[in-house]
Amino acid sequence: MGKTSHEDPLKKVLAEIAEQVSGLPEHLQQAAFTTLLNRALDSQQPGHHPAKTPPPIHHPPSHAVPPAASTFGDYFWSFPSDLTIDDKLLIAGSFAETQSDDRTFTIDAAHDLLKGIGIKLSNPTVYAKRLKSKRLIITVGKAGKRSYKSRLSPGGHKALRELKEAAK
Repeated sequence: MGKTSHEDPLKKVLAEIAEQVSGLPEHLQQAAFTTLLNRALDSQQPGHHPAKTPPPIHHPPSHAVPPAASTFGDYFWSFPSDLTIDDKLLIAGSFAETQSDDRTFTIDAAHDLLKGIGIKLSNPTVYAKRLKSKRLIITVGKAGKRSYKSRLSPGGHKALRELKEAAK
């Protein structure tokens, strides 16, 4: 009997979360659902005082190719093995972008993801400049004294789609 009173609010929360993520691409729905459910459950913990209301879900543009994998390694290795260094940094940037609240990434964050799977670039800013000159990424703001926030351009998303298709 005590379970029923707890289940009704939980069902309501689950339904609200399901409605929020329904507009996302199918492969992102599970990750978004899990994140929002964890936030909701954490907020119900005694002594938990959330600073702000969680930000709304940002739906990626229709040309985006968000990662379908839950880890960067899974996402990265779903691409062909004959990638250029530019391609590797573009893939890392794409993953980092989808993991951030404001849909941006820094070159350092993308490089850290690559280092996490054993790929170390000698000078990532050189490759980032090449991606910018090819108009695959764009700078959208400043993240620090010497760091900038970037985002994949529509051309960058198209390049990722083409890489994915080459893997098939």
